[in-house]
Amino acid sequence: MPQKVTVKASHSNPMPTKSRVNEAGHQIELGEWLRDQGITQVLEHTPDSWVTAFEEKAASLLWNQGSFTAEEVVGQIGPPPNHLNAIGAVCRAYARRNDLIGSYEKALNPAAHARVIVRWRDGHQP
Repeated sequence: MPQKVTVKASHSNPMPTKSRVNEAGHQIELGEWLRDQGITQVLEHTPDSWVTAFEEKAASLLWNQGSFTAEEVVGQIGPPPNHLNAIGAVCRAYARRNDLIGSYEKALNPAAHARVIVRWRDGHQP
């Protein structure tokens, strides 16, 4: 049986400084900051209509089945018109705003080559 690992969407931090005692910790902070900058950049170029469609479908799946994956949402609304990174950016932003938590599972779409994806659910539910 696959192991489930719970993750919680983190919130953006200001750019980390190099004056950290723990170099590994600094590298993680820098990586998170760069990730968040990339999310911001791709969201600036993603049409509002696609963001709205993604968020409405995610909310519907969350309400009706208790969880969703970005794979399920995109399978129903289609890919973003600008860049595939918009999928993760919009999904992560939605998860942050709605205090969602996630568990890992393998993608079902054969084209995804069984990559690990996140199944999001309400962080306030048991």
